[in-house]
Amino acid sequence: MSAISELEYYCKTDDPVGAFLLTGEWGCGKTHLIEKELSDKIKDIGVIIRISLFGIPTTEELHKAVRQAWIHAKGGFLDKASGLGKFKDFMEKISSIIPNDTVKGAVEAALSFNLFDFIKIENSINGKKVILVFDDLERSKLSIQEKLGAINEYCENQHFNVILVADEEKLTIEPEYRDFKEKIVQRTIHYKPCHKEVVHSVISDVKKEDYKSFLLQQEDYIASLFAGQDIDGNSLDNHATRPSGGYERLFEQEGIDEKNRRKMLLKSRPHNIRSLKSSIQDFERIFDIVQDKKVSDNQKWLFSFIAFELTTRANLVHESEHYGSFFSNYDIATLYPGFYDSRYMPKAVKIWITDGIWDSKQLEDYIDQYYRPKKELTPKDQVRNCRIDYLEEDIAKQGLNDILQDAYDGRLSLNEYVFFVINSHLSRYYGLLDLHIDWEKVYLGINQSIEISIRNGEKRELMQETIENLEGFSDEEKKAYRIIKEARDGSLAMFEINKRKYINEMRNDPGEAFIKISNLRFNCFDRDMADATAEGFKKATIPEKIQFPTYFEGVWGKYRNSYDINSAGIIKTKEGLNILKSKLVIVEEDYKDLPFKKRFTRVFIDTIERILSDEDSENA
Repeated sequence: MSAISELEYYCKTDDPVGAFLLTGEWGCGKTHLIEKELSDKIKDIGVIIRISLFGIPTTEELHKAVRQAWIHAKGGFLDKASGLGKFKDFMEKISSIIPNDTVKGAVEAALSFNLFDFIKIENSINGKKVILVFDDLERSKLSIQEKLGAINEYCENQHFNVILVADEEKLTIEPEYRDFKEKIVQRTIHYKPCHKEVVHSVISDVKKEDYKSFLLQQEDYIASLFAGQDIDGNSLDNHATRPSGGYERLFEQEGIDEKNRRKMLLKSRPHNIRSLKSSIQDFERIFDIVQDKKVSDNQKWLFSFIAFELTTRANLVHESEHYGSFFSNYDIATLYPGFYDSRYMPKAVKIWITDGIWDSKQLEDYIDQYYRPKKELTPKDQVRNCRIDYLEEDIAKQGLNDILQDAYDGRLSLNEYVFFVINSHLSRYYGLLDLHIDWEKVYLGINQSIEISIRNGEKRELMQETIENLEGFSDEEKKAYRIIKEARDGSLAMFEINKRKYINEMRNDPGEAFIKISNLRFNCFDRDMADATAEGFKKATIPEKIQFPTYFEGVWGKYRNSYDINSAGIIKTKEGLNILKSKLVIVEEDYKDLPFKKRFTRVFIDTIERILSDEDSENA
């Protein structure tokens, strides 16, 4: 039987021997099931009185909450009478509830008592059975013994039909819960809503017609995502990503038990209806922009947005001190494989969800840079960042022919080389084009692209395109992908991680920063690091300011001799040093009335000038 059928059957039972426990994770719709569906089912024979135990600190407050709710159901006047604005009407109504031998008729005496203390509640109202529903059981401040003991008074001694609503997993942390549950609870039902019906209901409430039409087209996929299933109804756990070599090393470095972490993460996949509603409502803002920009793949933006907001509102998205969103992107992709793609979750959107700061210009700039409408792109540009089976055949053929020389010359990014490998495989699979590829030239091109990325100190690509299953790929294609994967798992990821650590340490604890980063490898000193260094110096104490120039020179004074920093990195580092110098000149001016700090700042400026001067003299 369904949960609603079991609840209806229980409510119609006379003198039940125990309470009914309706359990399910937070936000899955338990309260809605009680107040809407069950209320309608039993409206002819019963009255539902719901009491939330959220934050209730004592059993006295619990009983008072029950009396208040009961009076409200009995008379329907509590809200109006609570201020005693119409005193006479209030006393006339309450006199029908308070026993004759109490304060009935004694107006002045009534004002000196808490009238609720004298109200005797009954298990029926106007001939209808009273169903007491105690919601948020796990959120009460009472011990499990206190709250279940108090509730048992209504169930065992006063013969109420009692429904308990809770996420039972949150209750089992109390060691006495099992014993008390056995004594009080007659039946337990774990509520799992029909996710498709929930999604359809949420979409039905959308007012904007073009947005609603778009959502209805994606309804089955949204329902699958929300349910934690693929479109065929299989658990997403079966498709969950596993860590690559690079992630494995990071987990090990951070002392993280990845297997256990992964197990707990999958167990925590949220199904909160309020969060779903919020994400559907919020995405309309993104939808308007991507529609206006004529961006393709709108559904990928939607799925990634819903996945990110669900996990964020469930407090499953965390920024690592050293690695930023490195782990969060992996976690969300693990929870929602096939749905979440961080390319469609730019920083501007993430900041809006996590911090509430909306910057439409930053989002529009991101779209303009990476997601121009397909009709504005040449066939070669379309093939660069897309599977060919997403394109028209003539565009795919032309694009593959045109991009081949770029692949040989190292003029593709690593993501674009991944698509090149995928499209080589797809071209053979579909028999689209008899494309002769000189793979030795491709390998040289990939290595050249890797070398350029390292030399230039380029930031890690916004989303690392991957191939999860290489079955059916040729040996040459597998080798090309292996070269890319090894590069990503090695230096490129390492330099980005080390840079992030430098910036975080400099901003959070400048006094200890140089000690913590002294053994790290860098491929340049760029603008972001210059900004962080200036901030760290200004934040440092006077003793730390004294040592700052010496420590800085120890890390960056011989950067020209570093085997990690090549010519392009040297140019970028020189630019970064000049930016830092200009910022320190401003700091020096701010310290014009503080001679100690001003002097220490000048020493730091002189140190940077000496580092730059040494380079100039060496290059002369």
